[in-house]
Amino acid sequence: ECFDPGPALERMSSVLPEALYMVEDTDLVRWSSGQFPDGDLAVGNDLRVTSFEDLKTKTATRIVMREMTIDNAEFEKSVQNIGLHGVTYSVGWSNWLDIQPD
Repeated sequence: ECFDPGPALERMSSVLPEALYMVEDTDLVRWSSGQFPDGDLAVGNDLRVTSFEDLKTKTATRIVMREMTIDNAEFEKSVQNIGLHGVTYSVGWSNWLDIQPD
């Protein structure tokens, strides 16, 4: 299933503007707002870095957000403040948010 990532990315960046964002498109190409730390992504580091504005135009199968500048408690509170609806998300142990359509 795919979705328009624009609204979610806007909400997320309004709360966590320093985070890294990745959109995986319908061809499973991974587009990112910046380089993720080595080892963060399970299948290599074959990201195509692009602008945040360009990420919002992709058709997404999932969004990943990685925030490295705050602690886990602050990250969890920030994720609650984003108020995402109509998606499934999970918060990982390393300030990692994975979002997919419901």
